[in-house]
Amino acid sequence: MPIQTKGFEMPLPLGVSAETLRPFPSLDVVDWRLFATREARSEQALCTRASQLSFGVTGDVGAIGDIDPNNLAQAGWGVIFPSDVDPAPLKDALKPLLDLRKRQAGENLYKVFEGFDGIRPNESARAWIERHGASLNVVDPEMGVPFYLVLIGDPVRIRFEFQYTLDIFWAVGRLDFPTIDEYRRYAESVVEYERATTLSRGKHIAMFATCHDFDLATQMFMNQVAKPLAAGTGKSGPLGKRQNFVIDQYFGRAATKANLEAIFRGRARPNVGAPAILFSGSHGMGFRFDDKRLISKQGALICQDWPGYGRLTEEHWFAAADIPSDASVHGLIHFLFACFGAGTPRI
Repeated sequence: MPIQTKGFEMPLPLGVSAETLRPFPSLDVVDWRLFATREARSEQALCTRASQLSFGVTGDVGAIGDIDPNNLAQAGWGVIFPSDVDPAPLKDALKPLLDLRKRQAGENLYKVFEGFDGIRPNESARAWIERHGASLNVVDPEMGVPFYLVLIGDPVRIRFEFQYTLDIFWAVGRLDFPTIDEYRRYAESVVEYERATTLSRGKHIAMFATCHDFDLATQMFMNQVAKPLAAGTGKSGPLGKRQNFVIDQYFGRAATKANLEAIFRGRARPNVGAPAILFSGSHGMGFRFDDKRLISKQGALICQDWPGYGRLTEEHWFAAADIPSDASVHGLIHFLFACFGAGTPRI
């Protein structure tokens, strides 16, 4: 059952309704039961993964111990299409990226799963994996399914349950753009960045987390997620320490809309430049399906400027349209911890 904390049921969503201008209600018993039955909550697979990490079988990745995850010639790379979609236009748009990954992974460990080998309607991740000769366990790329996988398509054709079950062991990403041209631009952008002779980004992480004195959810996120990551309470130390990253903190009062814009422009701190990683934790805006702002504003990050419940305008949140024209985002990894940060539920 949910834990009671000062009159609130746990966990608390990090989202605010554009209709009520108040946070969304906490999860109820029905929500918990739905979570418990989801494929992505596969207890057996999660327990197996946890035990393997605890005993050092896989290090910090899901591949077998002698695989170097930074070497595609060992880890492999694959792309997966829905079986009921003609992949030809998408493959043509992604050709620069596919060609590069094929050269990096080699003939044996580069895979394109399409048609009969693609994801069938309503097929589970476990069924798909076993159909290709592997199992939901530590990844051996030689078994037929490379360690790195990219899903192509929306969550209607390729469900989130499929993605996150696969992600228990495999390193999984998804591309879902509304137009073919955007797939092409993405592929060209990645290839251009990887082929650059000099990196435009240093080992710099910007951590952006709001903390409102009237809001328990952001207070808990600050104290239980943001600060521990920045301070490094575990054995591995602060976020990115092993890779020699430096953390720049924008916590509480510093987590303003103006500062977030400056981070995107690479001008938040003198002589620092644009971060390689942006980690943001805040409430996300949620709109009704009949709200005309849904497409352009859903998931907008509510900044520290928010004055309180019932008072919330576009001046207080940061949406896609707020990214400035001179933003430095080429190669940026942005981890969004917010309601609707990954999209909008169909229901």
